Amino acid sequence: MSTVIKQQTPSEWEHFWKTNPSGFDEIMLRSTAYFADKLEAEYPGKKTERLLDLGCGPGFLTGLLKDHYAYIHGTDISSAYVDACRLRFSDAQNVEFSLSAAYDFEYYIKVIERKQITRVVMLSVLQYYRSVEEVKGLLVALKAASETQKFVCLLADVIPTGHSMFSDIGSIVLQALKNGYALKFARFITYALFSDYRKTKKQGLLQIDPDFFKQAARDLNVKVTFVKGLSIHSGRYNVLLDFTK
Repeated sequence: MSTVIKQQTPSEWEHFWKTNPSGFDEIMLRSTAYFADKLEAEYPGKKTERLLDLGCGPGFLTGLLKDHYAYIHGTDISSAYVDACRLRFSDAQNVEFSLSAAYDFEYYIKVIERKQITRVVMLSVLQYYRSVEEVKGLLVALKAASETQKFVCLLADVIPTGHSMFSDIGSIVLQALKNGYALKFARFITYALFSDYRKTKKQGLLQIDPDFFKQAARDLNVKVTFVKGLSIHSGRYNVLLDFTK
Protein backbone atom coordinates (compact mmCIF):
# COMPACT_ATOMS: atom_id res chain seq x y z
CA MET A 1 0.00 0.00 0.00
CA SER A 2 2.60 2.51 -1.05
CA THR A 3 1.04 4.07 -4.13
CA VAL A 4 -1.63 6.74 -4.36
CA ILE A 5 -4.31 5.46 -6.75
CA LYS A 6 -6.14 8.00 -8.89
CA GLN A 7 -9.06 6.72 -10.94
CA GLN A 8 -10.01 8.35 -14.23
CA THR A 9 -13.07 6.49 -15.55
CA PRO A 10 -16.29 7.89 -14.05
CA SER A 11 -18.81 5.52 -12.47
CA GLU A 12 -22.59 5.59 -12.73
CA TRP A 13 -22.75 6.81 -9.15
CA GLU A 14 -20.38 9.67 -9.93
CA HIS A 15 -22.65 10.75 -12.77
CA PHE A 16 -25.72 10.43 -10.55
CA TRP A 17 -24.42 12.67 -7.79
CA LYS A 18 -23.09 15.26 -10.23
CA THR A 19 -26.68 15.78 -11.43
CA ASN A 20 -27.51 17.20 -7.97
CA PRO A 21 -30.45 14.88 -7.15
CA SER A 22 -32.49 17.17 -4.89
CA GLY A 23 -35.00 14.40 -4.20
CA PHE A 24 -32.56 13.09 -1.61
CA ASP A 25 -32.16 16.35 0.26
CA GLU A 26 -34.89 15.96 2.88
CA ILE A 27 -33.91 12.44 3.95
CA MET A 28 -30.23 13.36 3.68
CA LEU A 29 -30.79 16.32 6.01
CA ARG A 30 -32.58 14.13 8.56
CA SER A 31 -29.92 11.42 8.53
CA THR A 32 -27.11 14.00 8.66
CA ALA A 33 -28.71 15.75 11.64
CA TYR A 34 -28.91 12.38 13.43
CA PHE A 35 -25.23 11.76 12.71
CA ALA A 36 -24.17 15.27 13.77
CA ASP A 37 -25.93 14.91 17.13
CA LYS A 38 -24.29 11.54 17.79
CA LEU A 39 -20.90 12.79 16.61
CA GLU A 40 -21.00 15.80 18.92
CA ALA A 41 -21.98 13.59 21.84
CA GLU A 42 -19.18 11.09 21.16
CA TYR A 43 -16.46 13.30 19.67
CA PRO A 44 -17.38 16.95 20.30
CA GLY A 45 -15.83 19.56 18.07
CA LYS A 46 -13.46 22.17 19.43
CA LYS A 47 -12.92 25.79 18.51
CA THR A 48 -9.27 24.93 17.87
CA GLU A 49 -10.11 22.14 15.39
CA ARG A 50 -10.15 22.44 11.60
CA LEU A 51 -12.48 20.03 9.81
CA LEU A 52 -12.52 18.64 6.26
CA ASP A 53 -16.03 17.57 5.18
CA LEU A 54 -14.97 15.19 2.42
CA GLY A 55 -17.95 14.62 0.12
CA CYS A 56 -19.91 17.51 1.60
CA GLY A 57 -22.90 17.27 -0.79
CA PRO A 58 -25.40 20.08 -0.12
CA GLY A 59 -23.49 21.15 3.00
CA PHE A 60 -25.82 19.80 5.67
CA LEU A 61 -23.04 18.50 7.92
CA THR A 62 -21.01 21.69 7.53
CA GLY A 63 -24.05 23.75 8.49
CA LEU A 64 -24.70 21.67 11.60
CA LEU A 65 -21.07 21.72 12.77
CA LYS A 66 -19.74 25.13 11.71
CA ASP A 67 -20.29 26.71 15.13
CA HIS A 68 -18.28 23.96 16.80
CA TYR A 69 -15.07 24.33 14.79
CA ALA A 70 -12.56 27.04 14.03
CA TYR A 71 -12.74 26.22 10.33
CA ILE A 72 -14.53 23.82 7.98
CA HIS A 73 -13.61 23.05 4.39
CA GLY A 74 -16.19 21.16 2.34
CA THR A 75 -15.36 19.55 -0.98
CA ASP A 76 -17.52 17.60 -3.41
CA ILE A 77 -17.60 16.32 -7.02
CA SER A 78 -20.88 18.12 -7.77
CA SER A 79 -20.43 21.68 -9.03
CA ALA A 80 -24.11 22.33 -8.35
CA TYR A 81 -23.72 21.30 -4.71
CA VAL A 82 -20.53 23.35 -4.29
CA ASP A 83 -22.12 26.45 -5.87
CA ALA A 84 -25.18 26.07 -3.62
CA CYS A 85 -22.96 25.71 -0.55
CA ARG A 86 -20.95 28.81 -1.41
CA LEU A 87 -24.17 30.78 -1.76
CA ARG A 88 -25.73 29.41 1.40
CA PHE A 89 -22.64 30.03 3.54
CA SER A 90 -21.50 33.26 1.89
CA ASP A 91 -21.64 35.10 5.23
CA ALA A 92 -19.80 32.42 7.20
CA GLN A 93 -16.25 33.50 7.97
CA ASN A 94 -14.94 30.06 8.94
CA VAL A 95 -16.31 28.00 6.02
CA GLU A 96 -14.93 27.35 2.51
CA PHE A 97 -15.89 24.99 -0.30
CA SER A 98 -14.08 23.58 -3.30
CA LEU A 99 -14.88 21.38 -6.27
CA SER A 100 -12.86 18.18 -6.52
CA ALA A 101 -12.73 15.33 -9.01
CA ALA A 102 -13.78 11.89 -7.86
CA TYR A 103 -10.90 9.89 -6.34
CA ASP A 104 -8.54 12.86 -6.65
CA PHE A 105 -6.51 11.75 -3.68
CA GLU A 106 -3.65 14.13 -4.46
CA TYR A 107 -6.08 17.01 -4.09
CA TYR A 108 -7.24 15.71 -0.70
CA ILE A 109 -3.62 15.71 0.43
CA LYS A 110 -3.18 19.33 -0.66
CA VAL A 111 -6.32 20.47 1.17
CA ILE A 112 -5.34 18.71 4.38
CA GLU A 113 -1.85 20.20 4.29
CA ARG A 114 -2.70 23.73 3.11
CA LYS A 115 -5.75 24.18 5.33
CA GLN A 116 -4.04 22.56 8.33
CA ILE A 117 -6.89 20.10 8.80
CA THR A 118 -7.08 18.30 12.16
CA ARG A 119 -10.24 16.24 11.53
CA VAL A 120 -11.58 14.58 8.40
CA VAL A 121 -15.14 13.30 8.16
CA MET A 122 -16.41 11.25 5.24
CA LEU A 123 -20.12 10.56 5.76
CA SER A 124 -21.93 8.01 3.56
CA VAL A 125 -19.37 8.27 0.76
CA LEU A 126 -17.35 5.04 0.67
CA GLN A 127 -20.40 3.08 -0.48
CA TYR A 128 -20.15 4.89 -3.84
CA TYR A 129 -16.54 3.84 -4.44
CA ARG A 130 -16.22 1.10 -7.03
CA SER A 131 -13.78 -1.19 -5.23
CA VAL A 132 -11.74 -1.63 -2.08
CA GLU A 133 -8.69 -0.80 -4.22
CA GLU A 134 -10.02 2.74 -4.48
CA VAL A 135 -10.54 2.80 -0.73
CA LYS A 136 -6.93 1.64 -0.32
CA GLY A 137 -5.87 4.56 -2.49
CA LEU A 138 -7.76 6.92 -0.19
CA LEU A 139 -6.10 5.49 2.93
CA VAL A 140 -2.65 5.71 1.36
CA ALA A 141 -3.31 9.34 0.49
CA LEU A 142 -4.43 10.12 4.03
CA LYS A 143 -1.29 8.50 5.39
CA ALA A 144 0.81 10.60 3.02
CA ALA A 145 -0.93 13.77 4.17
CA SER A 146 -0.24 12.87 7.81
CA GLU A 147 3.49 13.07 7.18
CA THR A 148 3.18 16.87 7.32
CA GLN A 149 -0.24 17.43 8.95
CA LYS A 150 -1.52 15.32 11.84
CA PHE A 151 -5.25 14.57 11.99
CA VAL A 152 -7.90 11.99 12.78
CA CYS A 153 -10.30 10.66 10.17
CA LEU A 154 -13.81 9.29 10.61
CA LEU A 155 -15.14 7.15 7.76
CA ALA A 156 -18.80 7.11 8.66
CA ASP A 157 -21.77 4.96 7.66
CA VAL A 158 -19.74 2.15 6.09
CA ILE A 159 -21.74 -0.81 4.76
CA PRO A 160 -20.48 -4.21 6.00
CA THR A 161 -20.38 -7.26 3.75
CA GLY A 162 -23.61 -9.22 3.69
CA HIS A 163 -25.61 -6.18 4.73
CA SER A 164 -29.25 -5.98 3.63
CA MET A 165 -30.67 -2.73 2.30
CA PHE A 166 -33.98 -3.70 3.95
CA SER A 167 -32.22 -3.09 7.27
CA ASP A 168 -31.43 0.48 6.15
CA ILE A 169 -35.03 1.09 5.11
CA GLY A 170 -36.28 -0.27 8.43
CA SER A 171 -33.98 2.05 10.38
CA ILE A 172 -35.12 5.09 8.41
CA VAL A 173 -38.80 4.14 8.76
CA LEU A 174 -38.48 3.87 12.53
CA GLN A 175 -36.84 7.29 12.73
CA ALA A 176 -39.43 8.77 10.37
CA LEU A 177 -42.31 7.49 12.48
CA LYS A 178 -40.61 8.50 15.71
CA ASN A 179 -39.84 12.05 14.56
CA GLY A 180 -42.92 12.78 12.48
CA TYR A 181 -41.63 12.87 8.92
CA ALA A 182 -43.21 9.69 7.54
CA LEU A 183 -44.84 11.61 4.69
CA LYS A 184 -41.50 13.04 3.61
CA PHE A 185 -40.02 9.56 3.73
CA ALA A 186 -42.86 8.31 1.50
CA ARG A 187 -42.03 11.07 -0.99
CA PHE A 188 -38.40 9.99 -0.93
CA ILE A 189 -39.34 6.37 -1.66
CA THR A 190 -41.46 7.54 -4.58
CA TYR A 191 -38.53 9.55 -5.88
CA ALA A 192 -36.16 6.60 -5.48
CA LEU A 193 -38.48 4.30 -7.40
CA PHE A 194 -39.10 6.61 -10.34
CA SER A 195 -35.79 8.47 -10.73
CA ASP A 196 -32.38 7.51 -12.12
CA TYR A 197 -31.52 6.32 -8.61
CA ARG A 198 -33.30 3.01 -9.17
CA LYS A 199 -31.33 2.32 -12.35
CA THR A 200 -28.04 3.38 -10.81
CA LYS A 201 -28.74 1.39 -7.66
CA LYS A 202 -28.48 -1.80 -9.72
CA GLN A 203 -24.75 -1.11 -9.93
CA GLY A 204 -24.72 -1.79 -6.22
CA LEU A 205 -23.21 -0.11 -3.19
CA LEU A 206 -19.73 -1.04 -2.02
CA GLN A 207 -19.70 -3.28 1.04
CA ILE A 208 -16.50 -3.46 3.08
CA ASP A 209 -15.59 -6.04 5.70
CA PRO A 210 -14.15 -4.49 8.89
CA ASP A 211 -11.15 -6.79 8.52
CA PHE A 212 -10.13 -4.73 5.49
CA PHE A 213 -9.61 -1.70 7.72
CA LYS A 214 -7.81 -3.77 10.37
CA GLN A 215 -5.31 -4.97 7.77
CA ALA A 216 -4.96 -1.51 6.25
CA ALA A 217 -4.28 -0.03 9.68
CA ARG A 218 -1.54 -2.58 10.26
CA ASP A 219 -0.01 -1.93 6.85
CA LEU A 220 -0.02 1.83 7.40
CA ASN A 221 0.87 1.67 11.09
CA VAL A 222 -2.28 3.58 12.04
CA LYS A 223 -4.54 3.08 15.05
CA VAL A 224 -8.08 2.06 14.09
CA THR A 225 -11.22 2.12 16.24
CA PHE A 226 -14.65 0.85 15.20
CA VAL A 227 -17.59 2.90 16.37
CA LYS A 228 -21.26 1.93 16.23
CA GLY A 229 -24.37 4.02 16.74
CA LEU A 230 -23.36 7.22 14.92
CA SER A 231 -25.46 6.57 11.84
CA ILE A 232 -29.22 6.36 11.36
CA HIS A 233 -28.56 3.02 9.62
CA SER A 234 -28.32 0.62 12.54
CA GLY A 235 -26.48 -2.12 10.66
CA ARG A 236 -23.64 0.04 9.39
CA TYR A 237 -20.41 0.95 11.16
CA ASN A 238 -17.90 3.78 11.45
CA VAL A 239 -14.11 3.71 11.27
CA LEU A 240 -11.96 6.12 13.25
CA LEU A 241 -8.37 6.31 11.98
CA ASP A 242 -5.74 8.11 14.04
CA PHE A 243 -3.15 9.76 11.82
CA THR A 244 -1.62 11.79 14.66
CA LYS A 245 1.21 9.42 15.55
